[in-house]
This record gives sequence, C-alpha cells and structure tokens, in this order.
Amino acid sequence: MQFLPSSAGPPHRRDRGGDRIALARLLLLCCSLGVVATAFPWTHVDVVRLFGEFMGPIAARTNEGFTCVMTCLLTALLVLSEGHSQQSRASVRSSCPFLLGTAAVVMLWRMVEGPGEWRGVEVVHSVWFFVASVAVVLGVFVARARLATMSPPAAAR
Repeated sequence: MQFLPSSAGPPHRRDRGGDRIALARLLLLCCSLGVVATAFPWTHVDVVRLFGEFMGPIAARTNEGFTCVMTCLLTALLVLSEGHSQQSRASVRSSCPFLLGTAAVVMLWRMVEGPGEWRGVEVVHSVWFFVASVAVVLGVFVARARLATMSPPAAAR
C-alpha cells in the first residue's frame, strides 16, 4: 500500500488561475495588435523615387483587413465574456483557435497571392501587414495553449 503519491506517473495538469489570466491577456494583446495594424495601409509603392510616396487604402477597407479586424474583435469579445463554468470555458477556448485560424488562412492567401498593383504601379506589403500576420498567428498558438491548459471534465479523469 502506498500512502504518498508516487512520482512515477505524469503530473495532472490543472487549470490554474495565473496561467489562465496570463494567456488570456496575451491573447487580448495579440487581438488588439491585429486590430491596430488594420488601421494602417498594408501596401505601399515599391519604387518611391520613381513614383513618389504613395500608400494604398487602409487595411480595414480591404477584404483581408476586414476579416482580420472582425475575427480579432470577436475573439477578444469571447475571451472577455468567458465565464467560470467548465462548459463556458470549453466553448470559448475551442472557438478562439478556429476564429483566428480563419484569419490566418486569409492572411496566408493574401501573402501567397501578393499585393499586386495599385493604379498601374507595382506595390509591396508594408510592415503593418506583417505585424497583423504575426499577431494573428501568435494568437492562434496562444489560443491553442489556452485550450491545452484546460483540465479534463470530471467524468474523463
């Protein structure tokens, strides 16, 4: 008979409050960074000396930018409205990676497709496009980490 727990088995992961709050804050930071990045143009002229300083429309007015801003805002709303019940946490934490994954696929498609031309002039992606892309992809990983830190239901233990 053993009265003390043995250290041979793997430790059980618990949903600790500090980890949950830190990951939620990091996810909110990623979402807010994605929203801020859509307020700036995602394209600019490649050859400034030849064509002058010209920026494209702000990102929120494009299809990809609108998708990015809406998924980031919806994810932030879900994180802020997460309740204390197990069912609430499970539904919110499983939907956040899906929402941000959708935005990541749209951003990837935009990156593969390229920025193209604007009024007959070749344009390139600006720094704000890459800031939004990194924020969305980092948000996907943080959302997956939040899902992994959740303790299993009592019936599954």
